Amino acid sequence: MATEGLLSGIIAKTPLKGLGLTPQLTQNEIVIELTDAQLKEMLLANADPRAQSSVTVQCKEGKLVLKIRLF
Repeated sequence: MATEGLLSGIIAKTPLKGLGLTPQLTQNEIVIELTDAQLKEMLLANADPRAQSSVTVQCKEGKLVLKIRLF
């Protein structure tokens, strides 16, 4: 199986599958890059639309920041 096929097969079994990501194989690592919007989509895929609109997802200074508007 080709490397790209193997990596795509791995991604297909995770919540990342619907995001259209292309994993990269570097020497001894698999690198998957995603935007804040893609991360939000993955994290809130099964949430109610009202809940989705009240959550902000950001990556800042090596930290994941989730802001949830209460009302």
